Amino acid sequence: MLTFVGTLRARGARLRVLDLRGGEMDTHTPTGSMVLTVMAALAQMEW
Repeated sequence: MLTFVGTLRARGARLRVLDLRGGEMDTHTPTGSMVLTVMAALAQMEW
């Protein structure tokens, strides 16, 4: 997931989740990037 987002960022695009349980997440912001990293780590741990 983090590689995918890195590829998007290198191409000038960004990932934006519009509905994240009452909020939104934009990987272009530091907070959004942190949330994505934590979610990816939890998904990896579960897998």
